[in-house]
Amino acid sequence: MAAFKKFLEADLFSSSFAVNTERGGEHAATVTHPLPAAFSDLLPHFLVEPDDVYIVKNKPVTLTCRSTPATQIYFKCNGEWVHQDDHLIERTVDPATGLPVMQVKIDISRQQVEKIFGLEDYWCQCVAWSTTGTQKSQKAYVRIAYLRKNFEEEPLGKEVALDQEVLLRCHPPEGVPTAEVEWQKNEELIDPKADPNFFITVDHNLIIKQARLADTGNYTCVAKNIVARRKSSSAAVIVYVNGGWSTWATWSACSAICGRGWQKRSRSCTNPAPLNGGTACEGQSVQTSACTATCPVDGGWSEWSKWSACGTDCTMWRSRECTQPAPGTGGKACQGLDLQSLNCTSEQCPQSE
Repeated sequence: MAAFKKFLEADLFSSSFAVNTERGGEHAATVTHPLPAAFSDLLPHFLVEPDDVYIVKNKPVTLTCRSTPATQIYFKCNGEWVHQDDHLIERTVDPATGLPVMQVKIDISRQQVEKIFGLEDYWCQCVAWSTTGTQKSQKAYVRIAYLRKNFEEEPLGKEVALDQEVLLRCHPPEGVPTAEVEWQKNEELIDPKADPNFFITVDHNLIIKQARLADTGNYTCVAKNIVARRKSSSAAVIVYVNGGWSTWATWSACSAICGRGWQKRSRSCTNPAPLNGGTACEGQSVQTSACTATCPVDGGWSEWSKWSACGTDCTMWRSRECTQPAPGTGGKACQGLDLQSLNCTSEQCPQSE
């Protein structure tokens, strides 16, 4: 390794230098495509820079870097040069410009990252040379991906009234990369775009804006990243309905036909009816009230009037009226005649001329 460092610190830009064409293989090579004079003063620039990556389980990751114009290209990781034998270098020429293009790849294992785990982040950087100077790529961070099993906060079941707002909290397990969160209702994915009554906050909580009867169910918080997928315990949400009274019915007829009695009216706890453990209506379902029924009055005859004078037909008349008392409130009318006639004696009959 010390010899490799000296090699990098020496004149790397001579026409002959060591080129690694495959892992563990090295041979002497001569620059077959020296930089054209028009580009001899160019610094290398990167066509591909290494990106941040995650190690999943025990699978190594590969970092790639490509630069032009470049005569040499190597990786540094955490400030140390990566061993020459660990580079896989490919050398090509850009057909459009004639400039040399170099690509280098290295593999990073979980064991390499774990050696410094907890001390600092593991990072690698690509360094490229041209006849003019060097350029460094962006740093690529290599992290071991994981997702812990236990949620830091799980949703809790609730009983809520109809139209009430519901908040279900979820703090996913610690993980790298940070876990994405989604919510399920009865094992079905909740899509707030399809049902805007649901809203997922930036800190992963679920809000039901106005609880509906259809929102009754089991809710689960799901956390996932590239390593694993975790599900919280289910939280049962029960949307209940408190009972409400219907309007009062009309009063019944008075129980008495004549004199003092009672009448009643009723209502039912159906507007709405209690549901899912909602409270029953408070108060009376039946009301009673005293009432007085007017008694029926049967009609009665007045006294007969005096007889009329004897008429030319030798008949006299008298009358009476059903006014003592007059019938009322369903009472019976007077029975009998209200007009009587009587023949006059011959002496009372007026004599015709």
